Amino acid sequence: MESYKNKLDIKDLLNLKKEELKTDDSVEIHSLNLALQSIQKRLDYCEYYFKEFIDFSTKDDLLLELTPKHHPNCISSRTIFEASTYAFIQNLHAVIDSLPYALNIIFTVNQTIEDNKVGWYWDFIKQFKPQPFFKSLNLMYNDELFLKLKKLSNTIKHKHLIRIKNNGYALTFDPFSYENKKEIIEVTNQNVKELIIDTHDKLIPKLLDLYTQIKNAKQKELAALK
Repeated sequence: MESYKNKLDIKDLLNLKKEELKTDDSVEIHSLNLALQSIQKRLDYCEYYFKEFIDFSTKDDLLLELTPKHHPNCISSRTIFEASTYAFIQNLHAVIDSLPYALNIIFTVNQTIEDNKVGWYWDFIKQFKPQPFFKSLNLMYNDELFLKLKKLSNTIKHKHLIRIKNNGYALTFDPFSYENKKEIIEVTNQNVKELIIDTHDKLIPKLLDLYTQIKNAKQKELAALK
């Protein structure tokens, strides 16, 4: 079922860029539209996988997974909750990871919009210090949940799946670590459901609020030029 809760204001963000460039058709507008549409698609995917995870990680599912009696042609609850976990993590990470790309089109600090240096790098992020949304941008840059999500996603994508253990009443990840301000943080017994719910309920609203602040800042900037 599609969720209509977490929606990005694509139309207003595009209209502001069109107003700034005084055109409806440009490389920047096309790229921004594609980026924002993709972000919204991934937000919808996050909602789908979040629901799948919640629906198939109940205590009954966890107990059943330990003593499987599925028909051989059926998909096991383990396959469903694992696939939903990994897909949710990777899509949510991609949603947040693509913010610098869209931001650089809205407030251009790097004229080469496809430059690999546009990303969650401090040399890029610090260029927005004069903007009213910088505090929120910096908070996202240093957010513990985001850093944890980033590590999980990159490991799953580039190295291997991080195993999910089932003790019959809860799911936990195998130990992993992530870096925060040059300090290595070791994570053991990370409850999967707690992480999924925390990132869903906290990171997505923070992200959407940040886009609202970016939109408001662009509106203010254009109004000052009139």
